[in-house]
Amino acid sequence: MVKLKSLNKNFKELLNLIKLTGKDGSGSTGDLIYGCVLKAQDKIYCNALSENGVGMIKLIYNEIIIEEQGELAIGDIQEVLSCLNRFSDDEEIIISIVEDKMHILRENPKKLISLNITSEGYISESLRADELVKDVVVAEDYAQIKEIKLNTKIKIDCKIIKEILLDAEIKNISRRFEFLITTEKLICEIGEKNRTIVINESNVEIRGDTCKSTFIAGIDNVFNNIDGEVFIYMTNDAPMIIRKTTNNYEAVYLIAPVCEIED
Repeated sequence: MVKLKSLNKNFKELLNLIKLTGKDGSGSTGDLIYGCVLKAQDKIYCNALSENGVGMIKLIYNEIIIEEQGELAIGDIQEVLSCLNRFSDDEEIIISIVEDKMHILRENPKKLISLNITSEGYISESLRADELVKDVVVAEDYAQIKEIKLNTKIKIDCKIIKEILLDAEIKNISRRFEFLITTEKLICEIGEKNRTIVINESNVEIRGDTCKSTFIAGIDNVFNNIDGEVFIYMTNDAPMIIRKTTNNYEAVYLIAPVCEIED
């Protein structure tokens, strides 16, 4: 049996950091991850994969009291969030598993929401994510995915990437983002063919080699759900790793690049 207690706003932050609502390559809004397994130990741990293989997350969350340890499988994160939205952010909430149902409880005044556990497939997906996460290393000056070393590290404010995402809202601009990292600046070309926007951003800290990678899906999902400074790790034509650390959590996101065949 799992039993977790915290302010409602912390539960909502935790689930939104996993769900990652954003826009895909066509501009349609959706979630990157629909279900997950929360491992309640000394902290909350969650490794999850997107169904389309575009993204992966490794999350450690601190701001929840674990009264009873165990695993909590959530088949529909949005369903749980819709229930949490019926409570105020600063109310204390208890989430537990009772007789194969998830209970979301406010004790005073008492209000109980009971949900069926719909976790088909997500336990096996969580195990797969656990195995993949073992191959991801994030060190101080580099990151590594199996034998691929991402030795270019960028310290950047999320608002810069958010501005790039807003530029992609311009009509007839494709949501294709080509990032070129030099020793002095980040250059992003948005779009393709004859409709492009080129952005030169020097307000970043960069260590490592010049590199270039192109992304479509996943960028919007991650950066529209985090704020402040982050670290990005890249190398040529390889996944991007984003590391975000706050007092509440430490998150590592992996976004797959676009594999393009040159003529």
